[in-house]
Amino acid sequence: MDRVDFSVVNAVLKTICRENGIARDRKAVLQIATLLLALWKQGEHEGAALERVAREKLAEASIILPDTDTEQSSLDQV
Repeated sequence: MDRVDFSVVNAVLKTICRENGIARDRKAVLQIATLLLALWKQGEHEGAALERVAREKLAEASIILPDTDTEQSSLDQV
């Protein structure tokens, strides 16, 4: 298994968080970071591809929009 290039993962994390205004939501940031690391382990090692797949997964999970009906984030189900 390739070592994680945290500079790539961190750059994608910062971009996604900045674009969605969630930089101050620590739980959401942690969930997105966890998703990015899981995608890395699945073979998404190039920044643009990692960002694209992460956005697709986040859109599917609706993580970007706050879930006001439940306390559990929808990313927990991804």
